[in-house]
Amino acid sequence: MIRAARSLRATATVWSPRALSTMPALAPPFTFETATAKVKKAQDLWNSMDPERVSLAYTECSIWRNRDQFFQGRKAIVDFLSAKWEKETNYCLRKQLHCFMDNRIAVNFWYEYYDTGLSSWRRTYGLEHWNFDAEGLMSKRHCSANEISIKEEDRWFKEGVDPDSIVIHDVDG
Repeated sequence: MIRAARSLRATATVWSPRALSTMPALAPPFTFETATAKVKKAQDLWNSMDPERVSLAYTECSIWRNRDQFFQGRKAIVDFLSAKWEKETNYCLRKQLHCFMDNRIAVNFWYEYYDTGLSSWRRTYGLEHWNFDAEGLMSKRHCSANEISIKEEDRWFKEGVDPDSIVIHDVDG
């Protein structure tokens, strides 16, 4: 069942260096509750589509593999996300905890966007593996993803829909 909710951008967590330093620590070793909260905070952060804010959740020298791209550091993260979200408009992401252990979390994710270059709607899904430092900043992010073209009427994450309200049958039963 799809339930209408407030716009994601209106409800996304506000992230700043000060906010990051004053929020409750979501640092290793993770519990089920803290790992789940970390995943949902990351979901909210990415749905803000603000590369500078997103980069603050990563260490200064964070190592990324995003599909076939490899890079390191906050500046590279900002550059990557800026280019990504220039092309991927109407972006909406859902992340869900897959498993966790000590300082590591794995997530399933799904997102949809309008590809300005292809003039079509796309859905991407896959897995991410995250490693964290002692303060809870992500030091490594490895992303494996698949992407398909979808019709606008087949979108899950339409404007104003809470991505957590969407039943994804492979995961939610």
